Amino acid sequence: MTHTPSTTPGKYLDFFTEAGFRHLFGPPHAHLLADFLSCLLPDLRAPITDLHHLPGPSPDVGQPPGVSIIELDCVASDGSRFGVELHSTAHPYVINRSVFKTMSVYQETAGEAFDRGTRPPQVYTVALLNFNLEVSEAVVPVINMQLRNIDTGALFGDDIAIVIVQFPRFGKDLRDLVTRQDHWLYLLKHLKNLTALPDVLAKGFDDPVFREFLAVAEVDG
Repeated sequence: MTHTPSTTPGKYLDFFTEAGFRHLFGPPHAHLLADFLSCLLPDLRAPITDLHHLPGPSPDVGQPPGVSIIELDCVASDGSRFGVELHSTAHPYVINRSVFKTMSVYQETAGEAFDRGTRPPQVYTVALLNFNLEVSEAVVPVINMQLRNIDTGALFGDDIAIVIVQFPRFGKDLRDLVTRQDHWLYLLKHLKNLTALPDVLAKGFDDPVFREFLAVAEVDG
């Protein structure tokens, strides 16, 4: 059975607004964000546990004029850092800004680790886009960027990674969902138009995390 989201919004928050993004993935619900990140990020050294939000940067730092970027900065129990950004306004600097943000955090955390003589923690930047990149190679919904040898493709290290999600390019219907990542992307993309928990429970939505997420997302909840 194919489920088509309702075109009449109202039951659930719109994830692609500042209020929706901060409410659903903000400090009270860090465990929901951790579950989403766990199925999205490559080469995690350890499961994301005890995720905590950090004070965010000044809203005018590194933001192109006229562009709205909402940020959540988090740290896990092993010191790994996660910068999660919602980009609702199309702009051409997504990749450039993601590199800037990642390396700014890495410079801080790696410097502290080197001073202690320890391995630097991982640093991830996740850019969630409500538009598509104007790059010919960016034809898949989820783009993973890491330091690799351009000749062999071998990974140089897992210290840093950038993940860009283009939600308009995610076109799977319920019958096509396979992975947990598929289910998360479907819920976030269609959230504001869903009228209830998607009814194909056998496809993976009969899950306490997804049920809690939708309870949190209810407009009157």
